[in-house]
Parts: sequence; C-alpha cells; structure tokens
Amino acid sequence: MAKTDSTARRGARLGRMALLSLAVCLIAVLASVSGLSEVLELTTYDLRFQLRGSRPTDVPIVIVAIDDESFEQLQQNVRSWPRAEYARLIAAIAAGHPAVIGVDVVFDTPGRDPGGDEVLAETLRQAGNVVLSSHLSVQRGRGYTDVTYSPPVSPLAEAAAATGLANVQLDRDAVARRVPLQQYFLDEWRPALSFEMARLYQGLPAGSFQYHRGQVTLGSRTYSVGADMSLLINFRGPPAETFTQVPMYQVLNGEVPPSTFTDKIVLIGYTTLLEHDVYLTPFRKTSSGATVGTPGVEVQAHALATLLSGDPLRRPSTAVSWLLMGLGALVTILAFWRLKPLTALSLITALVVIYLTLAFLAFAFGNLWLPLVPPVGLVALVTTAGLVERVVIEEREKRRLRDRFQHFMAPDRLRAVLEHWEDLLAEDRSEIEATVLFSDIRGFTSATEQLTRAGRNAEVISFLNRYTDAMVEAIFAEQGVLDKMLGDGLLVLFGAPERSPDHALLAVRAALRMAALLPELNEVWPLRDERPLRIGIGIHSGPLTDGIVGRGRRVEYTVIGDAVNTASRVQDYTKEVLARRIAQEGDSGLPEATILITQATYEQVKNHVQVDPNIPPLHAKGKAEPIRVYRVLGLRSGEV
Repeated sequence: MAKTDSTARRGARLGRMALLSLAVCLIAVLASVSGLSEVLELTTYDLRFQLRGSRPTDVPIVIVAIDDESFEQLQQNVRSWPRAEYARLIAAIAAGHPAVIGVDVVFDTPGRDPGGDEVLAETLRQAGNVVLSSHLSVQRGRGYTDVTYSPPVSPLAEAAAATGLANVQLDRDAVARRVPLQQYFLDEWRPALSFEMARLYQGLPAGSFQYHRGQVTLGSRTYSVGADMSLLINFRGPPAETFTQVPMYQVLNGEVPPSTFTDKIVLIGYTTLLEHDVYLTPFRKTSSGATVGTPGVEVQAHALATLLSGDPLRRPSTAVSWLLMGLGALVTILAFWRLKPLTALSLITALVVIYLTLAFLAFAFGNLWLPLVPPVGLVALVTTAGLVERVVIEEREKRRLRDRFQHFMAPDRLRAVLEHWEDLLAEDRSEIEATVLFSDIRGFTSATEQLTRAGRNAEVISFLNRYTDAMVEAIFAEQGVLDKMLGDGLLVLFGAPERSPDHALLAVRAALRMAALLPELNEVWPLRDERPLRIGIGIHSGPLTDGIVGRGRRVEYTVIGDAVNTASRVQDYTKEVLARRIAQEGDSGLPEATILITQATYEQVKNHVQVDPNIPPLHAKGKAEPIRVYRVLGLRSGEV
C-alpha cells in the first residue's frame, strides 16, 4: 500500500510539473514569436564578446580616416570635397603599393569640381586595385517595399577594379553584428564591399561567389551565412583600438610615408560623426569605459578581417535551439520529480553553470554561438514553476503535519520533522539508532474503574490533563518526541526524527525529570489518600525505523522495530520489580517512579547515572536470551 501511495504521489507530482511546464513552454513560444527572447539573446552575444576581450588580427588592414581633424585641417565641407582631392589621396596611398584599396564612400552623383570625376577615374585605373562602394536601401511599409540602389557613377565604376555594397545589417536592437555578403537586385547578385576586397586580396576572379545550403565559398574557405546571406562578424575589439588608423590630412600632406601601405589592405572611410556613418556593435565600450559607436569603415574592416582570417562566428540552426530547450526542460522536470527541491535546484544550477561555461568556451575558442536565453530561460521558468509547485504542496503538507504534531513534540523537534517530511515519507528508510521510552501509571485502569463507579469522571480527566502536560514538558525539555499517548501510557522517542548522539542519556534525564514531578502531581491524584501515584518507565536503545505513515487526514509519525517492543516489555517489567522491592523493603507510601534501562542503554549512560544492578533479568516471551536491566537511581554527582 505504501508503495502504491508513493507511486501515486510521484505520478501526481509529474502531472502537475508537466502541466506547469506546458504553460511555461507556451510563454517561451510567445517570447520567441514576439522577438523578446532574440533581443535578450543578442545581449548575451555582445556580453560574450566583452568577456572574451580584444583579439589581435594578423590581417594587415590600415584605415585612412576621414576624421574631424582632417576637415579642420583641410577646411573642406564633408559633402562637397572635390573628387580631385580623392584622386590625390588614392594616388598617395597607391604609391606605397598596397594589396587592395577599398573606399567606403559612395560616389553615386557626379563630382562638383569640374573634371574631378575624370581625374579620379584615371587614378583608379592606374592603381588597378581599388574597390568602390555602392549602397542598397530597402524601405518597407504597409503594403509596399521601396528599393533604391546607389552605385558609383559610371566613369568611376568602370575604372574601379570592383564595386561592392557597403551595407551594414542591423538587428532588432539596432546593433550591427553582421554584413550581407550578397544582395539580389535587378536580376543580379551584388557582392559586399568586404567580400570583393577579400576576393581581390586573394587574387580570385570576379564571380567567385558560390552559395550552397547556408554556406558561402570564397577561394578555399567556406562561411556559414544566414538565410539573408549575412555573415556574423567576428569583431576584434572596440572602435579606434583595433586597426591601424591614419588621418586623411596627414596622408595628403605627405606626413605618412608610402611604406605604411605596402602590401596592406587600405580602407578609406568616414570616422567623423558629421556623416552619421556610426553603428553600435558588441564592443560598445572602449577601454576607458565610454560608450561609443563604431564607424562604418571599421565595421567593414572587421568584416574583412573575419573573411580573410576564416573565423566567422557560426550559429546553430533553430532546431538545435529548440532541442536544447526541450532537453533543459526535460532534465528540470525530472529533477523536481525525483529529487528534493534543494537538491534539484543545486543540480540544475550546476548544469546551467556548466552549460554557460561551455557556451562561452565554444564562443571564445570555437567561434560557435550557442543559444543561451532560450534554453536557460526556459530552464529558469520551469525551475520557478517547479519551486512554486513544491512550495504550494509542501506548505499544504507541512500545515497538516504541524496541526497534527504541534502538541506531541517541542517546536524544534517539529521543525526537524517539517524539514525532513519528504524523507520521512520514503518507504526505503534506513534504520537509525535511537532510544525508546515507555511510561505507564501503576494501577491506573483499576483506579479509573473505581472513580467511574463513584461518579468522579471529571477528576480523572482533570488529573490526566495535569499529568500529561507535566510529562510532556519534561519530555520536551530533553529533546524528546511524544510519539503516542494511550490513556495514561506514553511512547517517547529520543534521537528521532532528528539524530542525536546523546539519545540514551536524554531519555534517562527525561525519565528522572518525570519522576521528580510525581510529588507535585500526587497532590491532584484522585486516590492520593488510598495509594500514592506511581509510574513505571522502561527505556531501551537500539535500531529502529521511523517515518510518516497514513495519507490524507490520517497522518502519523511513528517508529517500528524490535527496540520499540523491548522498551514496552521493560516497562511492563517495572510492575514486577516494584512489587518485589515492596515485598523486600516495605511500602514507603510515597509517590515514585520505577525506571528500568536495558544493557544497551546502560552502556551509553553508565558514566553519567547511578543504578541498582541487582535487578533480575527479564525473561521476555519470544526472546531467546534474558534481557539484562538496571534500575536508575539518579545522576552521578556533578551531572546536571
């Protein structure tokens, strides 16, 4: 029956956890559909960059910055800078024989300086390795999509080695983390600026773009891209701290030697805020702690370094994320189903910490972006649901146990039961070493019959109330637990449910406390004028099994085992011992207690109590050997 109860209890718990988890999964789906989980995941993605820290790059990139200082020195407006000056800038760079030059400035309208475009076009032809930028703008509204393509003007586009889209893709939170390698417009795939520069740097022919099932091939390298052909950029560090930068005006003024650009990849672009070509990236804080944006030309540099280093970040498919979520939820449900809440919580916390560590290591050393928010968030939600379920059920069970046991054990003992109530429900409870005390009033049955015939029932009840209250106080004072109260008989436990190494001594001390109360209780004993109040106490220490039995309204904390039976028989034997002593010494007529302890108890308390060892052994029915007993006379001198 106990096994059936346990199975039913666990089945009910599993059912509750499954329902709560289903509700949690629906919340997770809503969070995913709404985009909330993705925004949070992107935040953890950025945090991983910051924890990983800056990384050096072996790709030789130099940025020629069109910065605020250049505009101050050259005294030119950003919008009307002559094309001839761009030609002079590119010629100065080309003099150093760079590997490739990329211009992150879109020349989509004719220059304002007469003949400037022709001069710039000639410079581009002479350099032979310049990639110009184009831009593709997509505006979406309700029921329409407006696409604007802005390529360089024809003379410049024809003179350049290649053109590439300088678009930077923003995620839901307006942070730049990826660049589209190719975009389709007017029946043609148009490559990215970084892609074309990487192609030229590797000496690959035009049209080298190959795509197959989420993979883009460039030369001997293959890159994972999203459905929109976007490449996750492996950012190397904060803005202005990662790549070599030289101001444009210094190049034009001859302050930068041409050798600075030899065999390098040179990117020309705005770093001034006037052009508004600045993006938030995962490295939003500099080494000084300030929050800054990253100029578009630096984003292109990071994308280019990612392509040439062959270390783009990879993100598993959505199916992997859902698989991790399902696995995390399943493990959490099983943990709360099979384990105690604290153990389950500790296990889940450890597994989450392990997963977080593995996810960071995979990111830092394997360039793998494992999802964090969906699986960990779902585990957290299921854990919360599990804790709520357990708290609600536990509080209900504890309330029932508290109502049942608050009058049978001291508050600290009751707390022990409530803290271990699930352990006490287990059927496979192991034996414990404890001490059992039985007490009984001598001749109480005959006394009750006599008083009942005399119509003095109220006196019996009144006395029992006084007697029980006094005995319970004595028991509680020594950490005892009143397991059962059968009329005038008491079954008391020491060392259970909470273990105590001094359970035997506590039992003897409680018995002496009970004996000390008898003179006072004798004053309210209804038959005090006919016979004194006397009790018998039997104490035995040994192995027993404790636990909570019963379900629903009928709940009991009890113990079973030979130790209980032996203590009961020793208590019965006190009648014979008392009668023999009265026969030998005469009746003093005073209230007293006959306290007998077995050899097992005596071995644990012999250094603390005084005993009369001359008590004949108890020949108990069913026992092969007689039970050696001692009568307790009191504590040794110095014992309190």
